[in-house]
Parts: sequence; structure tokens; C-alpha cells
Amino acid sequence: MKTAFDTLPRDVVIQSLAEVCLTGPLLRLIQKILNRDCLQVDDGLQLTAQIYQTIGVPQGDNISPLLFIVAIRDIPEVLSAFENVYIVIYADDMVLFSADRLELQSALSTLEQHLNQKGLEINVTKTKVMKFRRGGRLKNSDKFYVSNCALEFVNEFKYLGVILTSTAFTFTRHILDRVRKTHLAGIGIDNIRDVSISTALALFSLKLAPMASYAIRVIWPHLTLQNMIDLDKAKSSFLKRVLCVSQYTRNRYVYLLCATNTFIEDLKMKFQLQATPAYQNFISQYEQKLCEIDPDFFTTPAMIMSTWKQPLQKNRSVVCRHAAHGFHWKICDKHYYHEAEHDCKCLMCGDYCSQYHLLKCTLNAMPLSFWAGEET
Repeated sequence: MKTAFDTLPRDVVIQSLAEVCLTGPLLRLIQKILNRDCLQVDDGLQLTAQIYQTIGVPQGDNISPLLFIVAIRDIPEVLSAFENVYIVIYADDMVLFSADRLELQSALSTLEQHLNQKGLEINVTKTKVMKFRRGGRLKNSDKFYVSNCALEFVNEFKYLGVILTSTAFTFTRHILDRVRKTHLAGIGIDNIRDVSISTALALFSLKLAPMASYAIRVIWPHLTLQNMIDLDKAKSSFLKRVLCVSQYTRNRYVYLLCATNTFIEDLKMKFQLQATPAYQNFISQYEQKLCEIDPDFFTTPAMIMSTWKQPLQKNRSVVCRHAAHGFHWKICDKHYYHEAEHDCKCLMCGDYCSQYHLLKCTLNAMPLSFWAGEET
């Protein structure tokens, strides 16, 4: 609705409160709050004539949304005559949906007339129409009007934070949007590299996880494997910043270093969600990737020691980057970033150069901090 809280007539609010049997001192108090008031503008030379206000509820007041909801409480009853039209209302946002286009237009016209009687107006520029279908073009007859203005058809629409698409059961755009916002919120946490790993996990759980998992109970049955892979990045990307490693580091290493579950596993356990085929495929792939990890990874300083997990650890980047890739390419005869292959040779000792050969090399006399410096 257009400037709903600013244009709602105050007498309509009082009448609506009386209709729901609000009486006595509380009703008189609200009447006093909503009494006609006036204002004058001083332009530096003189005062303007008094301007009387009889519309609008107090801006920013906690009671204003409640007063507005009471004033429009009868809308579902007004539209109840349209058996095939359904309505969802949240404050001044409203959704009408139906499988019958003509009946939906009739309901929309009835709604417009009813709101006009209350001094309210549908916001034509913000009101959109979406047709749920399996692709294809819209029909020429697919048109809806408010105040003789044609409403715009869209292929996706965000309602109460959920991005709906014309297919009705695809939430890829919603997942990507939630992950992006979670990532931006994570960047806003200052000095995240200085906190302990346990604190970082707690911060993610309290501040970021609710943002990424918004509406998860509703959309979970419809998520695809790729959706879950994308959603899982909300946690892994955050932890990569905490560990001071590249965003290209494999997620399996990140979760093992932090001794935590994947975000998808967290969601399933927290909300007691069902094990959908997509979830089972996600877990199966993750377990397969865990089996592919080089056994030497578990002998790296990052996995053996735990001091780097404490706050204010300057060597965290060094030990975690070593665990992620072993600085293999810096001592291999292949002078480019790569994972260890069967024909890799160490530039120092000439032996086979495995992924984590650096700490095993008999001719290496330099600490990890040296190899973590500028690329050689």
C-alpha cells in the first residue's frame, strides 16, 4: 500500500478499535494520541498558517503497526466471497493468489475499492504480478489492472525475504542472495583473524547462520545438490577468513582444521530437517572427498598442535596455509601452483616431492615462516 502509515485516517483507526470491542481508558488514551494536531512552518520571516493533521499513525511508535493491522483486519472477510482467491497479509504487504485469472482481477478490484473507502491506496509501482508456469511466454490475456494502470509481470519477486521464481519450486536465486548477504555481514566483523577458532564458530552460529538459513524449513525439501553446495559456502568462506587461507582452499581442509561439521549438516541437525536425496548426495560427495585427503595432512603442525587456534596467534596463517597445500609448488621442479603428481621432484634433495614433502626434506633448514613469505 502507498504510504500506508502516513495516509491512514485516524478516525478509521478509532472506529476499528471500537469494532473489536476496545473500550474504557485504553481507547480514550489512543484517542488522545491520535487527536488532530497542527503544525506551522517558520521560513525565517513569518509563520505559515496552521496545518491540521488528521491522518497517519505515529512514525516509529511501537503501537503503529498494531493500529494499522487492526484497521485492515476486515480485508480477508471482504475477499471471502472469492472462493478461489487466497490472501496472505503481513503488515502493509499483501499477496493475492489464485488459479483463476478473472476471479483474481475481480478480487483485486474489490480490494482497491475497499481500501479507497479507508483512505488507503494500492501502490501500483511496487505491486507486481507473477505467473507460476513451466516456461513459455505469457498469454496476451495475462493482464491485471489497478486504477486503470496495468501491473508489471515479473519472473521473480522477493516477499518477506524469500525470492520466489515463476517455477515456484526453484530457490537458487534465494540461496545465492542469502550467501552473498552472509558474506558481506562476515566481512563487517572486524579483526576476525585475531579471535579464537571457538569464538569464530560461536560468532558464525549467532550472527551469520540465521541470515544464511532464513526460511530454510520452507525451502529445504526443494533444494538441489548444487543449492546445498552453494549454501555451505556461507560457513566455509567465513572460516577461510578466520584461518587466513585462500578462498580457493578446499572446504574439507577448512572443516577438519576447525573440527566442525559442514553448514548443511548443522542445518539438518538444528532444524531436524529430513534427509532429502539432495542432502544424501551432498553427504556422500563430502565423505568421498574426505577419503581423498592425503594422509600426511593429518601429520601437519596445524593438525597436531592447537595453540594456533587460540586468540591473537600470528602464526595461524603459516600453519593453516601449510596444511592447505604444503607449499608444494615452492620446492617442486614444476614452477607453478599444482598438487603433487607422481613425477614431482624436490629442488633441494632431488627425491620424490609429495604434497607435504617440505617438512620431511633432509636438506630443508628453513622454518615454515620462510616458505610462507614471498613466492619463490
